[in-house]
Amino acid sequence: MTLRLPKKVTDFAATAVRTSLQFVEDTVERVRAGRGGEARPVPEPPPSRDPTPASAPVPRRPRAATPEAPVAAPPPPAPDPPPIAVVPEPTRGQAARIRAERRETEQTEGSPGPEIHVDEPWPGYASMNAPEIIDRLRVSDDAVKAVVVLYERSHRARKTVLRAAGA
Repeated sequence: MTLRLPKKVTDFAATAVRTSLQFVEDTVERVRAGRGGEARPVPEPPPSRDPTPASAPVPRRPRAATPEAPVAAPPPPAPDPPPIAVVPEPTRGQAARIRAERRETEQTEGSPGPEIHVDEPWPGYASMNAPEIIDRLRVSDDAVKAVVVLYERSHRARKTVLRAAGA
Protein backbone atom coordinates (compact mmCIF):
# COMPACT_ATOMS: atom_id res chain seq x y z
CA MET A 1 0.00 0.00 0.00
CA THR A 2 1.38 3.38 -0.99
CA LEU A 3 0.94 6.28 1.40
CA ARG A 4 1.07 9.74 -0.11
CA LEU A 5 1.65 12.66 2.23
CA PRO A 6 1.71 16.37 1.46
CA LYS A 7 5.18 17.81 0.92
CA LYS A 8 4.91 19.99 4.04
CA VAL A 9 4.29 16.94 6.22
CA THR A 10 7.26 15.05 4.81
CA ASP A 11 9.49 18.12 5.12
CA PHE A 12 8.44 18.54 8.77
CA ALA A 13 9.13 14.85 9.49
CA ALA A 14 12.55 15.06 7.83
CA THR A 15 13.41 18.15 9.89
CA ALA A 16 12.34 16.38 13.10
CA VAL A 17 14.51 13.36 12.29
CA ARG A 18 17.52 15.55 11.46
CA THR A 19 17.07 17.53 14.70
CA SER A 20 16.81 14.32 16.76
CA LEU A 21 19.88 12.84 15.09
CA GLN A 22 21.87 16.03 15.74
CA PHE A 23 20.83 15.93 19.42
CA VAL A 24 22.02 12.32 19.76
CA GLU A 25 25.33 13.11 18.03
CA ASP A 26 25.89 16.16 20.27
CA THR A 27 25.16 14.09 23.39
CA VAL A 28 27.60 11.38 22.32
CA GLU A 29 30.28 14.01 21.72
CA ARG A 30 29.73 15.56 25.17
CA VAL A 31 29.97 12.15 26.85
CA ARG A 32 33.16 11.29 24.96
CA ALA A 33 34.70 14.65 25.83
CA GLY A 34 33.90 14.10 29.52
CA ARG A 35 35.58 10.68 29.49
CA GLY A 36 38.67 11.75 27.70
CA GLY A 37 37.55 10.34 24.40
CA GLU A 38 37.12 6.71 25.36
CA ALA A 39 35.12 4.60 27.81
CA ARG A 40 36.77 3.71 31.12
CA PRO A 41 35.76 0.64 33.08
CA VAL A 42 33.94 1.19 36.36
CA PRO A 43 36.07 -0.25 39.24
CA GLU A 44 34.54 -3.01 41.36
CA PRO A 45 34.17 -2.21 45.05
CA PRO A 46 36.65 -3.97 47.34
CA PRO A 47 35.37 -7.06 49.12
CA SER A 48 33.68 -6.32 52.40
CA ARG A 49 35.13 -7.60 55.68
CA ASP A 50 31.80 -7.41 57.45
CA PRO A 51 30.28 -10.75 58.37
CA THR A 52 27.04 -10.03 56.47
CA PRO A 53 25.26 -12.71 54.55
CA ALA A 54 26.03 -12.84 50.81
CA SER A 55 22.40 -12.21 49.89
CA ALA A 56 22.27 -8.88 51.71
CA PRO A 57 22.87 -5.87 49.49
CA VAL A 58 26.23 -4.31 49.92
CA PRO A 59 26.08 -0.54 50.21
CA ARG A 60 28.28 1.20 47.71
CA ARG A 61 30.65 3.88 48.76
CA PRO A 62 30.63 7.08 46.80
CA ARG A 63 33.45 7.28 44.32
CA ALA A 64 36.23 9.60 45.16
CA ALA A 65 36.55 12.58 42.92
CA THR A 66 39.21 11.95 40.36
CA PRO A 67 40.91 14.70 38.52
CA GLU A 68 39.43 14.74 35.03
CA ALA A 69 39.58 17.08 32.16
CA PRO A 70 37.32 20.04 32.71
CA VAL A 71 33.95 19.47 31.15
CA ALA A 72 33.00 22.17 28.75
CA ALA A 73 29.65 23.76 29.24
CA PRO A 74 27.04 22.20 26.98
CA PRO A 75 26.24 24.29 23.95
CA PRO A 76 23.04 26.26 24.13
CA PRO A 77 20.02 24.36 22.88
CA ALA A 78 19.27 24.70 19.21
CA PRO A 79 16.55 27.23 18.46
CA ASP A 80 13.13 25.82 17.75
CA PRO A 81 12.37 25.50 14.05
CA PRO A 82 10.08 28.23 12.77
CA PRO A 83 6.41 27.31 12.99
CA ILE A 84 4.90 25.84 9.87
CA ALA A 85 2.28 28.08 8.34
CA VAL A 86 -0.98 26.27 7.80
CA VAL A 87 -2.30 27.13 4.37
CA PRO A 88 -6.04 26.51 4.07
CA GLU A 89 -7.24 24.33 1.22
CA PRO A 90 -8.88 26.23 -1.64
CA THR A 91 -12.65 26.14 -1.93
CA ARG A 92 -14.26 24.28 -4.82
CA GLY A 93 -14.77 27.51 -6.71
CA GLN A 94 -11.16 28.58 -6.20
CA ALA A 95 -9.91 25.15 -7.28
CA ALA A 96 -12.05 25.32 -10.44
CA ARG A 97 -10.64 28.75 -11.30
CA ILE A 98 -7.09 27.52 -10.75
CA ARG A 99 -7.67 24.51 -13.04
CA ALA A 100 -9.21 26.74 -15.73
CA GLU A 101 -6.24 29.13 -15.57
CA ARG A 102 -3.80 26.24 -15.91
CA ARG A 103 -5.69 24.87 -18.92
CA GLU A 104 -5.65 28.29 -20.58
CA THR A 105 -1.90 28.67 -20.11
CA GLU A 106 -1.25 25.16 -21.47
CA GLN A 107 -3.17 25.76 -24.71
CA THR A 108 -1.22 26.93 -27.72
CA GLU A 109 -2.37 28.12 -31.11
CA GLY A 110 -2.16 24.62 -32.62
CA SER A 111 -3.58 22.72 -29.65
CA PRO A 112 -7.01 21.13 -30.02
CA GLY A 113 -9.84 23.02 -28.46
CA PRO A 114 -13.57 23.48 -28.58
CA GLU A 115 -13.94 24.21 -32.27
CA ILE A 116 -17.07 23.35 -34.25
CA HIS A 117 -17.53 23.68 -38.00
CA VAL A 118 -21.13 23.64 -39.23
CA ASP A 119 -21.85 23.13 -42.93
CA GLU A 120 -24.69 24.93 -44.73
CA PRO A 121 -28.09 23.52 -43.77
CA TRP A 122 -28.83 22.93 -47.49
CA PRO A 123 -27.02 23.64 -50.75
CA GLY A 124 -27.15 27.31 -51.75
CA TYR A 125 -27.99 28.53 -48.23
CA ALA A 126 -25.12 31.07 -48.16
CA SER A 127 -26.41 32.78 -51.30
CA MET A 128 -30.00 33.12 -50.03
CA ASN A 129 -31.32 36.28 -48.41
CA ALA A 130 -33.17 36.31 -45.07
CA PRO A 131 -36.80 36.30 -46.42
CA GLU A 132 -36.04 33.26 -48.63
CA ILE A 133 -34.58 31.35 -45.68
CA ILE A 134 -37.54 32.28 -43.46
CA ASP A 135 -40.01 31.00 -46.12
CA ARG A 136 -38.18 27.69 -46.32
CA LEU A 137 -38.03 27.37 -42.47
CA ARG A 138 -41.86 27.58 -42.27
CA VAL A 139 -42.11 24.14 -43.92
CA SER A 140 -38.96 22.62 -42.38
CA ASP A 141 -38.80 20.18 -39.45
CA ASP A 142 -37.11 20.86 -36.07
CA ALA A 143 -33.80 19.20 -37.05
CA VAL A 144 -33.32 21.56 -39.99
CA LYS A 145 -34.23 24.55 -37.80
CA ALA A 146 -31.60 23.46 -35.23
CA VAL A 147 -28.91 23.25 -37.93
CA VAL A 148 -29.92 26.72 -39.20
CA VAL A 149 -29.55 28.12 -35.65
CA LEU A 150 -26.05 26.60 -35.31
CA TYR A 151 -24.99 27.84 -38.74
CA GLU A 152 -26.37 31.37 -38.29
CA ARG A 153 -24.82 31.83 -34.82
CA SER A 154 -21.36 30.96 -36.12
CA HIS A 155 -21.65 32.90 -39.41
CA ARG A 156 -23.92 35.88 -40.12
CA ALA A 157 -26.11 35.84 -36.94
CA ARG A 158 -29.17 37.39 -38.62
CA LYS A 159 -31.78 38.06 -35.91
CA THR A 160 -34.76 37.52 -38.21
CA VAL A 161 -33.48 34.12 -39.36
CA LEU A 162 -32.67 33.04 -35.78
CA ARG A 163 -36.15 34.12 -34.62
CA ALA A 164 -37.79 32.17 -37.45
CA ALA A 165 -35.70 29.09 -36.58
CA GLY A 166 -36.90 29.23 -32.98
CA ALA A 167 -33.81 30.53 -31.26
